[in-house]
Amino acid sequence: GAKKGGKTFHTAIVGFGGLGHMAVKIAKAMGNTVTVISRGTKKTDAAKKCGADNFVDSKNADEFKKATGQFDLIINTIAANHPVRAYMSLLKFDGTMCMVGIPPDTFQMM
Repeated sequence: GAKKGGKTFHTAIVGFGGLGHMAVKIAKAMGNTVTVISRGTKKTDAAKKCGADNFVDSKNADEFKKATGQFDLIINTIAANHPVRAYMSLLKFDGTMCMVGIPPDTFQMM
């Protein structure tokens, strides 16, 4: 899983706030190919400056669909209710999602 690292290990960071910035830096330092997934495109430049190789706008259905099955690891930093199941579809077979941003209310797999 997440210990492999290397350019062929694809890591997605969902949410690009404080935790997301750190996750990008760590994954990149491990040599991973890193994709940031965030709502809208206003954080694209910041994500690339931080080290992300790619950016996916989660509000863009075509971009989101193209990312299906692409990631070995997803680090989900979103601390609000969101459609977690949709992000699960972005994992490769036997991929891992690590939830580090848990919503303050009851957590639901929606």
